[in-house]
Amino acid sequence: MKRLDVKAGETPWANFKAGSIQCAVGRTPWPCTLGPCLLVALAHLSSCGYIGDPLPPSLDIPIAISNLRATQISDKLLIHYTPPTQTTENLRLKSIEATELRVGPLGTGDFNIDQWAASAGRFEVPPAKEGAVELELPIKDWIGREVVVAVRVMSAKQRYSAWSNLAIAPIIAPLNPPSNFKAQSRAEGVLLQWQTTEGAEYRIFRGPTTLASVTSGEYLDASTEFDKPYSYQVQAFRKLNEKQTAESLFSKPIEITPKDTFPPGAPTGLQLIQGVASIEIAWSRSSEPDLKSYKIWRADGDSGFTLLAEAINQTSHSDRTAARGKKYRYAITAIDNAGNESEKSQTQEFTLPE
Repeated sequence: MKRLDVKAGETPWANFKAGSIQCAVGRTPWPCTLGPCLLVALAHLSSCGYIGDPLPPSLDIPIAISNLRATQISDKLLIHYTPPTQTTENLRLKSIEATELRVGPLGTGDFNIDQWAASAGRFEVPPAKEGAVELELPIKDWIGREVVVAVRVMSAKQRYSAWSNLAIAPIIAPLNPPSNFKAQSRAEGVLLQWQTTEGAEYRIFRGPTTLASVTSGEYLDASTEFDKPYSYQVQAFRKLNEKQTAESLFSKPIEITPKDTFPPGAPTGLQLIQGVASIEIAWSRSSEPDLKSYKIWRADGDSGFTLLAEAINQTSHSDRTAARGKKYRYAITAIDNAGNESEKSQTQEFTLPE
């Protein structure tokens, strides 16, 4: 068997030939095959791997806020935005050390944000947290003017983001919430009414749901059901442009549980026909969806009406108690599911021949 002598300072594979061989380092022999020797080679290579150039430190510049909004609510300017969570290098922003919020008049001519920011008012902002931020600022110094709102944040390395998108808000005299707000139960639904303000429009809310926007001082909610509770509020608003509105506070909520106290309409189409020893009575079916039954009323001659039959579910009836040669007058009333009774129908009279 061949031997491979390895001297100090030489690599074991310097004179390596594939096959079954013996290797020795100095005077200590050991059997060596292809696999173990390759492992030794790889170990030597890994022990002297290349280390690249050091990376530069992160700039830690926050990305700019892009969802800034400003809306006038009554006598306040409501400001919304979401603080950034990443840097311009797409790394996680560790912390926000300061927030610079500026509000000032738009002015005339070409807009330069740095010049504008130098003269715009700066407002304190609480320490930033993840999630949406909502702030309220008084508008009394800006009524009748158009203001610009901008915000930027500073990282732990004292580096500011670029300015956010600009929120431009025309400021008008505050709108008062609608007054004299009331709700009434009607057969068609719940009728809402309130005192109007010139030039204002109104949003109607039932619970958290916006029902409609109207220009008048009333609204009929025809989607209600009897014996179910509802809560309503109204908010005034004025359109400032195609996209922006100034809004009032909400009116005080009003609660109502509509009750069915509304009778159905009087039946129509009453007809009397002579039958075999009877007077046959027929009328048109009422259109109310909550109709339950009918009552039949009869009067002898010119006397008052008395109940002839009730809980009638069809639109016809035979009066077999009528006497021949005697005049009778008839009328019909309708009853709904709540027990409300209609007015009497138009009367008809009939005399059975003797």
